[in-house]
Amino acid sequence: MLILVLGMILREARTKNNLTLKTLSKLTNISITELSNLENGNIKEPSSVFLYRLCNILNLDYNEILNYRYESYYRKQELINA
Repeated sequence: MLILVLGMILREARTKNNLTLKTLSKLTNISITELSNLENGNIKEPSSVFLYRLCNILNLDYNEILNYRYESYYRKQELINA
């Protein structure tokens, strides 16, 4: 599932930037628990606002990250229209 890939991308970017969850939490105003859940793929539809904040801090392409965020929505639409 792409949401797990999203979590891996976020974790890798965070570690490349030498940021702890605690530091990233302070920079983005996203709780450590929510960040951890995002990285572990436990949030199936993460907030676009959270992803935008993370992309700004972690130097990630927001549009690319949104593809992972909306993956489940597009899959549902494909099943409905099939």
